[in-house]
Order: sequence, then structure tokens, then C-alpha cells
Amino acid sequence: MSGSRRSARRARVATGTVTTVGYGDVTPKQSDGRCIATVVMLTGVGFLAVITASVTASMVESSRRRYAAKSDRDEARRLDDVSARLARIEAALDALPRAPRAPWRLLLMGV
Repeated sequence: MSGSRRSARRARVATGTVTTVGYGDVTPKQSDGRCIATVVMLTGVGFLAVITASVTASMVESSRRRYAAKSDRDEARRLDDVSARLARIEAALDALPRAPRAPWRLLLMGV
């Protein structure tokens, strides 16, 4: 066997092994059949990869939407809490008695 034929055989055997096609008891004998078998095996792997990626993408998107909705609700709740606290602080400040203000000249002179 020449080097290129040996490499082609190794590639075909590796492809068959990776795709776990059959037991190896029935294999194509001609090079055209082997080439077609390799293409069919790789197409099958590609098809399964696309299906798996689509399912995974839909699951990730669903999870992302749920997390975003929860995050928006949490943020709105926190903003409401901050607004309520600010209103209480302003009410408490308004309830404090106001001291008379000294004129600026007296403050600057240290009187």
C-alpha cells in the first residue's frame, strides 16, 4: 500500500470509528463507495450537531429571558424601596426645627 492510500484508509477508519457506524462487518469495497460513506457519516454528524445546537440555543434563550424578567422585577422593587426611604428621610428633615440663619458677613468675621 502506498502512503496516500494508507492515509485515506486511516481517515475512513477514523471517521467510521468517530461516528460509530456499524460493526465493520459490512463496508464498501470500492473507493467511490468509501467516499460516499464518509460523506454520509459526516453529514449525519453535522445534522445532529445542528439539531443539538438549536435545542441548546432555545434553552439558553428561555433561561436568559426568565433571568432578565426576574432581574427587572428585582431592580424595580429596589428602586421602590429607595424611593420610600428617600421620602421618609425628606419627611424627617422637614420635621426638624429650622435654626435662624446668620448673615454671611458675621460668619466671615468670626462673630
